[in-house]
Amino acid sequence: QPGMKRVESFALVQSAVSVGRGCDKDCQKPGELWLDPMCGKGTFLVEAAAVVDSMSGDATGARFVGVDVSEEQLACARTNLEAAGVPQSMVSL
Repeated sequence: QPGMKRVESFALVQSAVSVGRGCDKDCQKPGELWLDPMCGKGTFLVEAAAVVDSMSGDATGARFVGVDVSEEQLACARTNLEAAGVPQSMVSL
């Protein structure tokens, strides 16, 4: 299947956080926005939500936005984000 594997997405999210902010518990800002302009099945967004949750203990207030040209891929992303426990109110696809 096309798309990133979980490990690849996790590595990208960790890299983005560590490069952008130093990757400590104080680096998350309330209402922070995570954007994936080619979200596919939402793997990057799922991993971003997990990283935010693990760093702050609570992903509340963060926003996760995904864009894709395929409605089928966006449907998969919705399913994957829901299965990962990311509240629908925090997601825009």
